[in-house]
Amino acid sequence: MSDIEITAVVSEEVISAKYVAEQVISAQITLGAQGIQGEKGDDATPTLGVNVQSGTSYTLQASDVGKVIRFTNAGAIAFSLNTPEATAGMNFIVEQAVGAGQVTFGGTATLQNYDNHTKTAGQKASVSFFCSVAGTFNFGGRTA
Repeated sequence: MSDIEITAVVSEEVISAKYVAEQVISAQITLGAQGIQGEKGDDATPTLGVNVQSGTSYTLQASDVGKVIRFTNAGAIAFSLNTPEATAGMNFIVEQAVGAGQVTFGGTATLQNYDNHTKTAGQKASVSFFCSVAGTFNFGGRTA
């Protein structure tokens, strides 16, 4: 088997993995407050912080940058994204872990979606958010 090198560019950061024969030489990828950070090692595992929310409403916090916000309430959930937290470069993922109720997006920030959707599609849906310009979130994924 010949050497294979994989390189990906994510938000202007280069992520790469090199496969030599059958041994993997890899880099740990951490998505945190400062964006993607890496650490070399043979047993590297990607890590992402998780913020579990069990209530029926939640307001985005600055500390949520680079995290998965996991909603676990079985009912409908209101998720507020407000302008002060919408800083350029902020990114996070919303996961609707359980329940048939949907997570509805609202708040004072401008929300942009290709399909003009405003909520998750349902149970097990994941939606990625990225703030490209202060005050504006672009999002996509399993939406309705």
